[in-house]
Amino acid sequence: MWPDEGLKRKIECLLDIFAENIYSSEGFCWTEFDVNWQPLISEVSYGHDIETSWLLKETLDICQIKNEKIEQMTLKLAEYVLEHGLDEYGALYNHYHFQTKKTDRTRVWWVQAEAVVGFYHAYQITGDETFLAAANKVWLYIQTFFIDKRSNSEWFSRLDAHNQILSSKLENDGSSLEPISDSWKGPYHTVRMYIEIIERLGGKGNDGME
Repeated sequence: MWPDEGLKRKIECLLDIFAENIYSSEGFCWTEFDVNWQPLISEVSYGHDIETSWLLKETLDICQIKNEKIEQMTLKLAEYVLEHGLDEYGALYNHYHFQTKKTDRTRVWWVQAEAVVGFYHAYQITGDETFLAAANKVWLYIQTFFIDKRSNSEWFSRLDAHNQILSSKLENDGSSLEPISDSWKGPYHTVRMYIEIIERLGGKGNDGME
């Protein structure tokens, strides 16, 4: 977009911050910090981590940056999410809280969209069909439970642990319960997922995607 060396150095600095402060050697990213980069919240956000895994690699590619630590980190993030965040239905959990040892099993629309891209990206760089199977599994879950079959509709916002539709608004805010749209829900995660997968499949048939 703007091949400026000063900007590139700033991006490299941000990548170093990611590697040194945000990423945990266990394979996930901390989400909020104090001024000394100490984590304020003891949790894993599976959607943010699988999204981070492919966006960081995209950053390296677009900016033509060689950074082996970041390369390894992107794969470790995908591996961690695959091992800990994917349920038996093929949906990605929302969060895991280390202190309470509880998993937020709410299925959120954007988390599922990013999982398809993130797992397929991991398959592309490794050739490991476990990631391809995961991408297909999440995509099947989306088609089965998230996409509203009503005419001119789109994806539901959230589902519970039993795949039942949840309202995207707080029940006590005085407004009607609406499972499709709210102030947080936008189209870019879903639309970007479709565009990313179409581009990644370009010239290769379906390349394993169903």
